[in-house]
Amino acid sequence: MGMQQLEDITSTVKESLDGVRTIQSFSLQNILRNKLVRQGADFIFMRKKIHSRIEFMGPFTEFLAAFLILGIMFYFAERIREGSSDEGVLMGFVTAMLQINLPIKKFQEAYVRIQETRVSAVRVFSMLEESSALVEPADPTPFPESWSQIEYKNITFAYEAEKPLLKNFNLVVKKGTTVAFVGESGSGKSTLANLLMRFYDPDQGEILIDRKNIKDFSLNELRNKMALVSQDVFLFSDSIEKNIQAGIAEFNPEKIKISAQAAHALEFIEKMPDKFKTAVGERGNLLSGGEKQRVAIARAIYKDAPILILDEATSALDSVSEEKVQMGLQELVKGRTTFIIAHRLSTIQGADMILVLKNGRVVEQGTHKELVDQGREYFRLFQTQTNH
Repeated sequence: MGMQQLEDITSTVKESLDGVRTIQSFSLQNILRNKLVRQGADFIFMRKKIHSRIEFMGPFTEFLAAFLILGIMFYFAERIREGSSDEGVLMGFVTAMLQINLPIKKFQEAYVRIQETRVSAVRVFSMLEESSALVEPADPTPFPESWSQIEYKNITFAYEAEKPLLKNFNLVVKKGTTVAFVGESGSGKSTLANLLMRFYDPDQGEILIDRKNIKDFSLNELRNKMALVSQDVFLFSDSIEKNIQAGIAEFNPEKIKISAQAAHALEFIEKMPDKFKTAVGERGNLLSGGEKQRVAIARAIYKDAPILILDEATSALDSVSEEKVQMGLQELVKGRTTFIIAHRLSTIQGADMILVLKNGRVVEQGTHKELVDQGREYFRLFQTQTNH
């Protein structure tokens, strides 16, 4: 119970630090403060109960020891009076009782500590032993070097039972082409990318790369062939160059610089005091949104993966930052098979194929010009954005 309360306190403190601007803008300081005070009071109450029991054991043990010593003295007093024992035996028993008193107290304290540790250990091991929903193949198939297409075949997927998000979805993407997914929120756009990277597995159907199910590849090898640039860029609390290098073992300063230049990030990096050695802060909070996005693009360029996923990569940027990021994205998509999830239709007009999703199904498919000429769902979305 105490561990759960401590976890709640830690969670509240972290939320308060991460969401400080939201808390201030909505004047939630008192609500969060009261929540933390309440959780702290519950935790202190629990600790008081535990320590009161620990402290109770000391006087109780001493009282019990004193009672036993009195009993021994009374017993031996009778034996000595009768002449069947002497004072030396009495002193031996009393000394033994005094010596065993301290180990008993230590054992009682240790028992309480063991119980606390056991609760923590159960929580830790339950997480470590929890089986993954994604099953790694026992004998993984090597990822094909000269693959020609990616196929979504009869894909059905639901985050909640009986509420399928994708229903019998089919799509073939040729190598080197750019495919864009558009549609309203909740239509399944990001889910298609998540399934390709095996963050989830489909409930029905399969995703094939040259007729090989991606479940047959090791997760590590599959994801090494893909690069992700998302709207919510995550940067590690490290230098710019380490964030560009990311999980690639090879550290190549020249390649890092070339990647940053291609991502149109070199311009702002060179102006920084420590250039590529500049720390970005926790989650990159020392950089602007556009700068973080360009570092993420440079990271994808440095990884040089053949499959690229752009998940709302520019939707949170202002027009000036978006222009710089778009220039970096144009370099990034060259020669790669690209999946773009977008709200801003202006960013996908050059895609080889655009799919309009609605309720987990493709309702329209074609190039930007073809879909505009059809005057249906895509045209309605396009008009809505251009009129603004």
